[in-house]
Amino acid sequence: IVGYRAKWEDDSFESRNTVRRQAFPASDGPLLDELALATERCCRAMGLRGHVRVDFRVEPVGRPVVLEVNTNPCLSPDAGFAAAAGRAGLSMADVVRVLLEEAVRGAPPTPSPAGVPGAAVGRGPTGDGAYRLRDELRAGDAEAVRSIVESTGFFTPAEVAVAVELAEDRLAKGAGSDYRFLVAEREGRVVGYTCYGEAACSVGSYDLYWIAVHESERGRGLGRLLDERTCGRIAGLGGRKVYAETAGKAQYAPTRAFYAALGYAEEARLADFYAPGDDKVVYGKPVEGQLAGGA
Repeated sequence: IVGYRAKWEDDSFESRNTVRRQAFPASDGPLLDELALATERCCRAMGLRGHVRVDFRVEPVGRPVVLEVNTNPCLSPDAGFAAAAGRAGLSMADVVRVLLEEAVRGAPPTPSPAGVPGAAVGRGPTGDGAYRLRDELRAGDAEAVRSIVESTGFFTPAEVAVAVELAEDRLAKGAGSDYRFLVAEREGRVVGYTCYGEAACSVGSYDLYWIAVHESERGRGLGRLLDERTCGRIAGLGGRKVYAETAGKAQYAPTRAFYAALGYAEEARLADFYAPGDDKVVYGKPVEGQLAGGA
């Protein structure tokens, strides 16, 4: 419990032993993404923009609980808001500039309707820059897919080739392809994407074939943003449920934790599917009723 002495009496025992830490192990990535998305949802629910701080506690089981939404957090240089801004590479002068720009800009743009080709601005849950989302691939996107998937360090050359092949199929066939894409750009560069499509011989069941974020964008909440928008688009297409598959070996523990944090539940496990000791794990999540917007 951070009391008065810890917060305001710099020479006190409580203050000296209350240490702010912002370095997290890779295993915390899914939790950080969940906190970022929860922060974004709090801001949307309350119609907030710009200068906001959301406080959490995390239960022993790993579930975050919102304590409060602070609509006017302290901007002093040693406060938590300034510390978070500093970790994002922003000086206090940068913070003031961004707040003024947000005030002048006014309300965010209306998102593109689901299923309509085009782009909409989606602000990353961390608030660190704007991601531009689009539903159609462009020339050069297949190589961007290769770069993104390779950057993760998780996939074999054969798996990378499959990811590129799906993008090439969409580029060649357009709407006639079985594969749909949602692409995220930041400052004109493709930094993440999903590939999804309706499962053959099903009614309203969709496969999430790929969800990948370039290593340079990890920790900004883009994975959650892409999943949320993809599920919204699937709901807009009449989908009922989305399924994702991953490997059961230890290397993929962060991936499995990521899906669990997104609300997916393990629905099947096929023993030794990929190789001896490497199961296939199938996750599912209902999408009916989710928002299909792009902002």
